[in-house]
Amino acid sequence: MNDFTSFFEELYSQNKDALYRTAYAATGDREIAADLVQDTLYMAMKHSDAIYHHKNPSAYLFTTLRNLIKNEYRRREYYQKLLYRIHYSSNQSTMELNAADYRSLLDTYLDKKEADILSDYYVLGQPLSLICQKYRISMAATRMRISRAKTKLEKNIKTEHPLKECRQR
Repeated sequence: MNDFTSFFEELYSQNKDALYRTAYAATGDREIAADLVQDTLYMAMKHSDAIYHHKNPSAYLFTTLRNLIKNEYRRREYYQKLLYRIHYSSNQSTMELNAADYRSLLDTYLDKKEADILSDYYVLGQPLSLICQKYRISMAATRMRISRAKTKLEKNIKTEHPLKECRQR
């Protein structure tokens, strides 16, 4: 076993529980938390030279995790803002959107199954594990359905409502 492998195994064993607790506290979803920890460790392996020579490798892991959590929230927020802008531009209304308004917009651009799963995840904020149980599908299938529905939503919105300010940063 080389030095880096033993270094990384020790770093992982020292931080895995705290990384998971941090991710779970931020997301409230066990599956997303586990994915974020796995992504954190993947990033650490990908940048192994940087972490190996870092003065505080644990801090490097937690900073990476915090950035991944922020990205997760940005993705969720993006779709809510996108639908709000479309509602605002079409109705010239300043009133706030509620869950029913978001759902109505999703129904405009997607079929029922796609609108259901995006509404559950982005509008109602349900954890992936609950969505898996609700639709009786695997975690991988749930993620794939959400991904495909998002792609279709973006495509349909761009076709019917080309708003330049809705692009994700």
